[in-house]
Amino acid sequence: METRRCCLQTPKTSSSLSSLVSLWNITFKEKELTFKEEQIFSEAKTGQHPPNPSPMLCWGLVPDPPTHPPLPDAMFCGASPPPRSHVPEAASGGPLQRNTWNPKALPFSTMGLQSKPLLIDARGHLLGRLASIVAKTVLQGQRVIVVRCEGINISGNFYRNKLKVLKYLRLRCNVKPSRGPFHFRAPSKMFYKAVRGMVPHKTSRGAEAMERLKVFEGIPPPYDKQKRMVVPSALRANRLNPSRKYCDLNRLSHEVGWKYQKVISTLETRRKVKSKNHFERKKFLLALREKAKQNAAKKIAPHQKVIESYGFH
Repeated sequence: METRRCCLQTPKTSSSLSSLVSLWNITFKEKELTFKEEQIFSEAKTGQHPPNPSPMLCWGLVPDPPTHPPLPDAMFCGASPPPRSHVPEAASGGPLQRNTWNPKALPFSTMGLQSKPLLIDARGHLLGRLASIVAKTVLQGQRVIVVRCEGINISGNFYRNKLKVLKYLRLRCNVKPSRGPFHFRAPSKMFYKAVRGMVPHKTSRGAEAMERLKVFEGIPPPYDKQKRMVVPSALRANRLNPSRKYCDLNRLSHEVGWKYQKVISTLETRRKVKSKNHFERKKFLLALREKAKQNAAKKIAPHQKVIESYGFH
């Protein structure tokens, strides 16, 4: 039995040795091929081709050398002879090089998106129309920040919409209510859940899309000094008939359990006063600047004519 074991173990060892030897040979050959590739590339850059280049190398970027002998310069009537290589140079204008194009290295703007997040002022927008546009935008990869969610409108009578929300609040798990569904009463969370219902949030793609969305009541300090956008296709003034009734999330959320209506209104009042003072000061400084231009116009008139003669206005 011991002899059999030795006989059985011998081929196993020999096979492992042979596999190691073959792997070593393959590695050595790969290194040799890589060295030959680099040699051919260096010769291609200088315009000197090897006598017998391998067709496997360089993936077709370096052409084979011409089979005919080089023609004398006298045959071209003083013009320079055609290049020996028919391969165009790289896009950067340099010599031949490997193709290193990487689609992930493209700038973010080429995808139709912005590197900065979109800041949307939700006041005066219809809930469903704005949510559908925001859902599509975050799924495309764009970050979105929605402020003043308490100013979002819902078409329909206030009392009818309140009954819908109260019916929604009664839905719960009969066995263990802490399992869900979880009822949000803040306006921002109501809008967030409306967007979530339009996104496959249980998939990784949808979860990443929801991470790109931020919602706020009022306008917090980082965003009160930034330019805010609106969505014309979701504005109530553009989409809802003037004779139709509507309500806003501010009153609706307050009557179903939201506790921060007064806090948000106080903070918004302070922000509006501060922004008004900033705008008045900005107007005053602009008026002073225009007045200074008018006062200096006569003094710099000859110099201005010289500047305008060169095409600058």
